[in-house]
Amino acid sequence: MEINPRCLFMILSLGVQLSPAEFLLRQKRNWIIQTFTISESYSGKFPYYLDRVDIDPNLNVFEITGQGINEEPRELLEINKKSGRVYVLGPVDYEKFQTLKLIIKAHSKNNQILTQVGINFEIIDANDNPPIFNQTMYETTINESTLQGTGLINVTATDHDSKEENKNFIFSIDSVTPKPDDFEFFINEVPNFNNGTISFKGCLDRKKADKYILIVKATDLGKPKPLSSSTTITIYIEHGNRHRPVFMNQTVAGAPDSTETPRRPSPQAPPPAPPEGTPRRSQPSQET
Repeated sequence: MEINPRCLFMILSLGVQLSPAEFLLRQKRNWIIQTFTISESYSGKFPYYLDRVDIDPNLNVFEITGQGINEEPRELLEINKKSGRVYVLGPVDYEKFQTLKLIIKAHSKNNQILTQVGINFEIIDANDNPPIFNQTMYETTINESTLQGTGLINVTATDHDSKEENKNFIFSIDSVTPKPDDFEFFINEVPNFNNGTISFKGCLDRKKADKYILIVKATDLGKPKPLSSSTTITIYIEHGNRHRPVFMNQTVAGAPDSTETPRRPSPQAPPPAPPEGTPRRSQPSQET
């Protein structure tokens, strides 16, 4: 409760004997700010005692209004008009309400002077929201000849907590079914963009598995207990051109090539004619 020192000095110099409370009562619509804190992470029983508002004994409180009383979130707070004791009646969500503002109206015992007290309740953020994927299931189809390191599919998640230490999170691959033998999946994260890309290293073989089911998890960095959620990714493997061509019928060594055209024998030249004047040989007669 603060009093302007100059005004107080003037009052004392004039010999007027007023207590600080009486001096404040003479200021109509005076504001005295008090601030309390409520933890969003409280998980005990309700209602619970929070603190006490300093109410001057010379005042009669006749009205308490504002957030937590007759404004949203309604019926969250209860303040005893005589003792000033504050009780919290239920949980509050920081993502909806960061500060609650109340006004306590009071008048003096002779009902002549009115004063107002402004009270703030600051809500302390807790790690109460896990990161949530924008899809519960993802699917994609890739060729078995896909090169390692190629991005296969992107995943995205969002954490609705307000503080950086509660809203930051990391991705991880929780399981792969069936378990690969000679390759592995991994996820590349993009900082500050809340998404990651699934990739792999090794060699895909559809003969071993025609699909893989991955469980991908997003875990925040909140304290005292990190929160997480997961999504399912199905990757289908289709046939690809990953084998060299092979001749099915090979040529046997020494065998004639069936593709060659057979050669025809060249015709023999007729014998040369005898020189002129040479008697011809008589042909032997055939006996009957």
